[in-house]
Amino acid sequence: MVGLRPLKANILVRIQVSQLCVYFLKEAFVICTNKTYNIIMPIDINEFIKILQISISPAVLISGVGLLVLSLVNRFAHTLDRARMLSHEKREADHKQERYIEEQIKILYKRTKLILTSICFALSSIFFSSVLIMVLFFTFMLGTNYILTVAGLFITSLACLIFSLIFFIFDMSLSLKAFKKEIINL
Repeated sequence: MVGLRPLKANILVRIQVSQLCVYFLKEAFVICTNKTYNIIMPIDINEFIKILQISISPAVLISGVGLLVLSLVNRFAHTLDRARMLSHEKREADHKQERYIEEQIKILYKRTKLILTSICFALSSIFFSSVLIMVLFFTFMLGTNYILTVAGLFITSLACLIFSLIFFIFDMSLSLKAFKKEIINL
């Protein structure tokens, strides 16, 4: 009888045989002769489910950050529309109103820069989370150990998310400041 090792989480299995054999594993047949073969074998279904669970977990982060990006893009578009509207009003305004409108446009410009920076950090977080999913999947599938890479990608993704939220808070602060000026100007 040929000495075949039981397959658990290995993808690549080297089989050395000295006689003809037929190996049956679930739906895969492997026919061997007097040679060494490198063949790809299916892994245990429980191991594969574990791999998918670990790999897909950062996808929840991607979904949450995606909603943040949606909110930020809407704020960005609204801020630009408001700035365009104010620039049209500035043409018809008197001197006092013109100064007030210029202040509002400056605040809106600062807000758009903050929102754009926040969007860039949020998208970077999504990028690093996506790379993290790929690295996790390949780490388990190939049986390698990239724990430092995984940890680095996760930390970088969360750091980008934190910076995005910080710039988002700064934007809300400027928005409140502009609203306060508007109330005082009434």
